[in-house]
Amino acid sequence: MANSLTVTIHIDERDPSKNSVSYSDPSKQVMVGDEVDFRVEGTTGLVEVRFPNGSPFSDSSFTLGGPTLAAQSAPKTVSMSASVADYGFIAFPTSSTPRNPKPDQPGTTSGDIEVVPERGGGWEKPGKGPGRR
Repeated sequence: MANSLTVTIHIDERDPSKNSVSYSDPSKQVMVGDEVDFRVEGTTGLVEVRFPNGSPFSDSSFTLGGPTLAAQSAPKTVSMSASVADYGFIAFPTSSTPRNPKPDQPGTTSGDIEVVPERGGGWEKPGKGPGRR
């Protein structure tokens, strides 16, 4: 059974230092076939989400936002071909950020999603697990 993760991107266009990303599950872990629902809050402007170093989805960037409630959310399914890895992304308002922003550039915010193997697959992230700190 597929699980889901909600990624909420908070954009404050009046004070970009308050931009942030939060997750419905702090582990940020998903598996192949899981749904990740990206949501934007705090703006009705367009926000681009970009995976600059590979994406667990069929596309490496997409746009959220706009005047309708439906435009504030973008459900994505983790691709069947996604590798077990940590996938970083940046999010930024398209109206006030240059075309190729860096993750630490003012106005951007960033986060990541970790694709893990199926439960019971025997894989363990280095440094995690029983007896490790």
